[in-house]
Amino acid sequence: MVQNWLDVQGLAEYLKVSKSYIYHKVNAGDIPFVKKGGLKFYIPHIDEWMLQEKDYYHPGAAIKWVEEKSSF
Repeated sequence: MVQNWLDVQGLAEYLKVSKSYIYHKVNAGDIPFVKKGGLKFYIPHIDEWMLQEKDYYHPGAAIKWVEEKSSF
């Protein structure tokens, strides 16, 4: 069975960031979470949030953007 919920440590490992980064995003209200027995993060919501982050970079998206803006 796949676990869909992560705690702060699990999310930090999942995103490959520090726990302090997670706490910063929580305190700023920038990341979806629930507070039930500690902070919990639902993986599908986190994945969607990551796609909406302005710091998110995906090479395929950059190539598509360049192709759309190209006059060739």
